[in-house]
Amino acid sequence: HGWALPPARSRTRALIDASLAERGIEPVVTLTSQNPDVLRQVAAVGLALTVLPAAVGGNDPSLRDVLGEAVALRPLTMMRRESAPDDARVAALGRLARDMVRLTGAAPPAP
Repeated sequence: HGWALPPARSRTRALIDASLAERGIEPVVTLTSQNPDVLRQVAAVGLALTVLPAAVGGNDPSLRDVLGEAVALRPLTMMRRESAPDDARVAALGRLARDMVRLTGAAPPAP
């Protein structure tokens, strides 16, 4: 099977390529798309293998997890405008993110 992956110059693709290379996998890419739903659909009908966020592919009964583990973790940054007023919801989200880092053992962001 060929692979359906994000475009070659995207950050997501770089993370996927590096992770697959660590596992000795050299994908032959036959289709690229920025849209994860397109990648999911191509894999669901059996035209290609793909790597998807769990939120996109995890509940699709026509797909199965081949590796049984996360292929890549993508760093996210929480930002807001400097002059924005304090917001309890933003503070709560920040606490939740820090708690998840502690609970999962994920590396905290560099200062």
